[in-house]
Amino acid sequence: MPKAYAVITYQSISDSEKQTAYSKLVVPAVAPFGARILAFDNAVVALEYGLKERTVVVEYPSVEEAVAAYNCPAYREALKVLGDGAVRDVRVVEGWVKADDISDFEIAVLCDLLNGPGVNLKAHKKAILDQLLEKELVVRLKKDPARVQLSDKAHHLLAERGVGMSGG
Repeated sequence: MPKAYAVITYQSISDSEKQTAYSKLVVPAVAPFGARILAFDNAVVALEYGLKERTVVVEYPSVEEAVAAYNCPAYREALKVLGDGAVRDVRVVEGWVKADDISDFEIAVLCDLLNGPGVNLKAHKKAILDQLLEKELVVRLKKDPARVQLSDKAHHLLAERGVGMSGG
C-alpha cells in the first residue's frame, strides 16, 4: 500500500501563541498513526502562487492513517487550541509505490500483464494478485472482473525499474 503525505501550507499566522500551543500538541496526537515529519519550516522559495509561509510535510503509512490522525480526538483538540490563530490549507496525497517496494516475482507478473493487457493470470501467479491489487498496481477490467490490467502506477514503477514494452 502506498504511503500518504499530508501537506500543510500556511497562508498566514495571526496568533503565534496559539500556533506554538498547537505545535506542542500535534506530534503526540498524530504519532500513534505512524506520522513522520519530513519537512517543517517557512518556505525557502515560493514559486508560482506560493507564499513564503510555514509548510509542513508529514508522511503516513497510508491515506487511511492520515485521515484517521486528522480525525482523532487528540488532533481535534489541537485544532481547537489553534482556533483562528492561522489560515492553512491541508491536503493528503498518496505516494507512488517505489520500485524497491515490490518483489522480483511481482515485477515478473507485471511484465506478463504489460505484454498482454487483460491477460488472465495462470493459477500459480494468482497468489500474488491480491498483493498487486492492494498496492494498486493492477486493476480489474470492468467488462471482465476475472481479468486485470496494469495501473498507471505500475507503468511508472516499471519505467523506474527500466522495464518497457516488449515487441511481439
